[in-house]
Amino acid sequence: MDGTPPESEWTVRNAIGTLEFWLLVQAFFFTAMAAYLTTVQTIAFLIDRGYPALEAAFAFGVAGMLSIFGVLLSGWASQKFGIMRSTMVSYAGTLIGIVALFAFSIWPHGVLVLIFVLSFGTSQGARGPVISSLNARIFAHGRVSSIYGLIFMLMSFGAATGSWLSGRLYEWTNDYSAAFVVAALAILLAGAPFVFTRRLTHATEMPPPVI
Repeated sequence: MDGTPPESEWTVRNAIGTLEFWLLVQAFFFTAMAAYLTTVQTIAFLIDRGYPALEAAFAFGVAGMLSIFGVLLSGWASQKFGIMRSTMVSYAGTLIGIVALFAFSIWPHGVLVLIFVLSFGTSQGARGPVISSLNARIFAHGRVSSIYGLIFMLMSFGAATGSWLSGRLYEWTNDYSAAFVVAALAILLAGAPFVFTRRLTHATEMPPPVI
């Protein structure tokens, strides 16, 4: 031993003491919550409102397929237009899709289903690469994978919460629309860290705490 102190690095323990960590969790948690509040009931909702069952299933499948483009375009858009603009566009797409489904309960027209499929579908998965890259950038000097693993685990709790709450809201209201209202609110909470603070949109590598 030469008496040189160990080099400090980010660990899960000290990362959870930063605001940046919890902003990433907030964005991911409420994104997943909104997604599962919406998708769990989509087919049942459309059929309940008189949409043909086969076409409802097809619309749901196409929306899921379009998520591939959301993932592929996410990284490119972040580099081209900046994190805030690209992320806000993806959140706007998700919100438009949710609003279109809610509007379908009032005016059951096929064009609203098309809007949902295109806007919600292409926005799915778009935030994953952003959160992953921000995590790697902020906590670059440390256990990046372990920190992201915890963020992803907490995101999974958001998905579980959305699925559970979707069913509960239907039981309480006997209607699917309530889940879409809560999903829209969840999307606003998910996007808030990119609007009300520069800690994510202008994120740089944070020096780890000194041991």
